Amino acid sequence: MKKLNLGCGNEYKIDYINVDIRDDVLVDLQWDLENFPYPWTDNFIDEIFISHTIEHIPYQKQDKMMREFFRILKSEGKLIIICPDIQYLFEHYVYGDGSSGEFEHPHFMLEHFIFGGQDYEHNFHKAGYTPTTMRIRLERAGFKNIKIEKGMHVEGFKND
Repeated sequence: MKKLNLGCGNEYKIDYINVDIRDDVLVDLQWDLENFPYPWTDNFIDEIFISHTIEHIPYQKQDKMMREFFRILKSEGKLIIICPDIQYLFEHYVYGDGSSGEFEHPHFMLEHFIFGGQDYEHNFHKAGYTPTTMRIRLERAGFKNIKIEKGMHVEGFKND
């Protein structure tokens, strides 16, 4: 099976092709996900895993990125996306219990997930998703049988 771990950062996964723009992390391929087309042929990849990376791609390039995911996945391919859910973040900030996890204050949690960690050159957020906007972009790219969990853990398939 050919599986991609896009934007792997420090999360190198065994049995995956680990890809990141950074040169200070362990990767199998250094690649900027804003550069299209991606270096894989059509219908070549079985699974794409991308965690806390799509929000670092400018919103103007999001549709093109989703179409690239669709293009390189095999017909039974699976896309797994984990990214901040800005709708949930705002709801938690406004109506939540005041908890902020590892952050000193809920405002700092919100700030981090909206703007990124900003602790290195590429760690800035350039796009945001709600479950609705995620579904729209995936459907426009051709994905079917889309499952979105609160938080946002997403699975999309090339076919039903």
